[in-house]
Amino acid sequence: MFGDEWWKTGINAAVLAVALLLIAMFYRKRQEDESWLPLKLLGYSVLGAFAFVLNGLRLPLGFAAFLLFLFARPKANREAKHRAAYLGLCLFLLQSLTPPLTKMAYERIRTVPAAETNMYSFEFSAHWRSVSALFELSGDTRLESFEAGYKADGTLLHMRYEGIERHPKGNYDYFQVELDPEKAKFKIVRRGIQEWVQYERSVPAERFFRQLDDTELTRLRPGPNFSYYGIKVQGSSVNYAIKEGRKYMLDRSGGIREIDNASLPVQGYWLRACGDRSAQPPYHVGCEGWADYIFEAVSPPLTPASPPSAA
Repeated sequence: MFGDEWWKTGINAAVLAVALLLIAMFYRKRQEDESWLPLKLLGYSVLGAFAFVLNGLRLPLGFAAFLLFLFARPKANREAKHRAAYLGLCLFLLQSLTPPLTKMAYERIRTVPAAETNMYSFEFSAHWRSVSALFELSGDTRLESFEAGYKADGTLLHMRYEGIERHPKGNYDYFQVELDPEKAKFKIVRRGIQEWVQYERSVPAERFFRQLDDTELTRLRPGPNFSYYGIKVQGSSVNYAIKEGRKYMLDRSGGIREIDNASLPVQGYWLRACGDRSAQPPYHVGCEGWADYIFEAVSPPLTPASPPSAA
């Protein structure tokens, strides 16, 4: 998936190797010969690294015990034993700081360039491939939501979507991807989470972006008399049964067919196309007019019909 397991294993192995080398160095610099000294030095290091966890807070109980009971006791090779205990304290601090630092690095903001900032010529599948390559995604990332706003000529005002990736161990990664149109790049935030109930009900991201590429987006309009347009998608499969308004089915080749009320309900993924005469800051496109589109629909055969004209 992301190569994090081998990275963590490698870091742990390196830390252990450095600790053993330092203990060997302490042993070589001993003041006098002493039986079982290597094991004693190792024991002092283990004691210094020992932590007691209370309500999620790691406390250096081992090093505290060393200071209280053993600091003044060793007569032979005192300096070497003290160094070993302080090495353990360093290991304790490293253990305490590594998880938040690792999480910070894992969740840092990443970017990918936006090759195009016009909705009508945007290559969604190519964009998704660049995101997948950056994070080494499995190919089964699910889309949770998608929203885009753009002018009548296609100029993108904003684009934002959320995705979920499931790992073999059962945990998940949540992604939030947002376009910065002025800098022509996407900012991506990744966050690890433990569960996501609706994962199986959500559309694969690759499938969704391919649908956008295969559809003539100038036809996804509630009408021609708006200055701004938008697309809003909730990734989970729905049982669509809204009788008011115009509704259409998108097929895999980009064809658009009308859904009449007699065919409801229809199960599939719901895309709402909006139109508005003005855009609210920051570039929010409302739904003064709207039309609904269902893709991956399960329904009786439908009669082809012309969608709203997109003058």
